[in-house]
Amino acid sequence: MTVEAQTGVLVRDVPERLVALVVSNLKDGRGIHAETAIAAVGTLAGEYVLRKHIGSFDGLVPGSSVSNDEVNQILFEDTSRLTISDIFMNALFGQGIDVGKSSWPETIPEENQVMMDPLEVVARLRPQVESLFEVAGLSDFLERAYAATSATAIMVAQARKVLDPNIGKALALEAMLRGAKTVPVG
Repeated sequence: MTVEAQTGVLVRDVPERLVALVVSNLKDGRGIHAETAIAAVGTLAGEYVLRKHIGSFDGLVPGSSVSNDEVNQILFEDTSRLTISDIFMNALFGQGIDVGKSSWPETIPEENQVMMDPLEVVARLRPQVESLFEVAGLSDFLERAYAATSATAIMVAQARKVLDPNIGKALALEAMLRGAKTVPVG
């Protein structure tokens, strides 16, 4: 019997479930801050890329910067498999969001900055996220990164009524980079 048959969680449903998990945890009486939600899921995607290539964070200071060539490869440059940027661009395109070069803003406006540190948000959500991935049978960190990347594109699309998707996708990419180059906190 497959993990999907045992748990009822289909791997293809994980990105939507991840979006729902983040939204439910960040929602307050006024709603949800789209920029923070997008950045949290993007940071999570980057963190799983980093986890794939850094065996242990022992001895590393949480929140400190790290550099790893393999991380850069899977983010943007790998020619032997889909990169995180490939997954993100395809998922955005699938959501009807322009991914052409001219659609990317040069900077993220001050009014669209996150309200909570995405590293802290991810630390708070990590036990629930880990449980979701385990129930779905996603044990490989790269598979988790791909799922979180798809979830990030979904989050950008869902926020388009309140946030320009060009700003949303730029926030997301910035968050993925931060997650992939920062020792997780918590």
